[in-house]
Amino acid sequence: MRIYERGLSSTEVASIYDGDSPNEGFLEFLAIEKPQVITMSPVDVLPTQAILRAEVKSIGGEVREVDSIVDKSFSIESIPGMQAWYTVQDMDGDNIDDNGLVLSNGDQIVQWMDASGQNRNMIYTQGNPRFYSSALKGKPVISFDGDDMIWGDSDFNFLTDTGYTIVSLARYTGGRNQRVISSRSTNWLFGFHGGLVSRWFANGWISTGGPSDNNWHLHLGTIEAKGGNPAASFWRNVEEVVKGNRNSNNSNFGPGVLQFGGYAGRSERSTCEIAEVIIFEEELNQLDRAKIEGYIAHKWGVNEDLLPTGHPYFATNPFGGIQENSFVETIGGDEPVLKIYWGDEWIDSNSTFVDDSNDSHWDYVLDINGGNPVSLGIYEMPVYQLD
Repeated sequence: MRIYERGLSSTEVASIYDGDSPNEGFLEFLAIEKPQVITMSPVDVLPTQAILRAEVKSIGGEVREVDSIVDKSFSIESIPGMQAWYTVQDMDGDNIDDNGLVLSNGDQIVQWMDASGQNRNMIYTQGNPRFYSSALKGKPVISFDGDDMIWGDSDFNFLTDTGYTIVSLARYTGGRNQRVISSRSTNWLFGFHGGLVSRWFANGWISTGGPSDNNWHLHLGTIEAKGGNPAASFWRNVEEVVKGNRNSNNSNFGPGVLQFGGYAGRSERSTCEIAEVIIFEEELNQLDRAKIEGYIAHKWGVNEDLLPTGHPYFATNPFGGIQENSFVETIGGDEPVLKIYWGDEWIDSNSTFVDDSNDSHWDYVLDINGGNPVSLGIYEMPVYQLD
């Protein structure tokens, strides 16, 4: 019997009378068979206790092994609110890893495209910032030699209306150690200043800490929306340096025109390297902060260097790329209620009678899953006081 989900043409009907029809759209019904349940040998058997087991191998339908491919790669939708994304692994901002096809080692940078989809590109340069293809764990960075800067046309002060989160991976390289991630239009800096690596100024100091070194640092900062006295928090390598600081300007605390390598026209420039900078509107919650920390650390191969072992993504990237999975699914069938009958006498007949005073009946019965239907799989239940 075939049941179609649409009317058939005369040609299709004629094909059926001739023997078969190649058309699509018919429904196939599968007869339901009895579930297949196997009693397994007990395990962890002791004088007073044991674990009884049974496996449901079929629930009466057709069992198929299905392969699936899931793309868990990081994208602009992975964490809501992305407003800018500058990553040296994607200099043209097309959301595809450049793999050395856009720039060659030592090339001078003339633009750094925004990968967030917001078109906030950095298109102006001063000096000669350069692309080095294998400077960080075999991955590329942008290098500034102390007289280099890069910036765009976008003014990020709109973020004061929502608050914002900024995350970066960068370092000093020795020499002129002033501002690395800063502004062309307002007195703002993030991460680095005056040779110290735990600083954030937003027309008022949020963090003034050190130490002073040339190591790579993962910085993350959040600040509330304007409308009062906004609180800001700052992390370096996942360690919270400042919590709830309210010393920024109450209304003028945005990045303005974002600039890398120095401040304003030619001030406070640095010898430094930058790998990635991402800006989100609003304050990321704890889970999203952990995800972006884990993503950047694994992407650049610095998870063991910068993340503590207790970090939820120390060992695995929360956005692990293409993943292939296999699973078993059942088409049709009916999930059974599973019970395990047991006792100290062997019952030859296929009995479901329970009476511990009658040697021809089972002594006890265990209701697996609280008497509710079960699906495919192995089920275990401990029993005690066997003596």
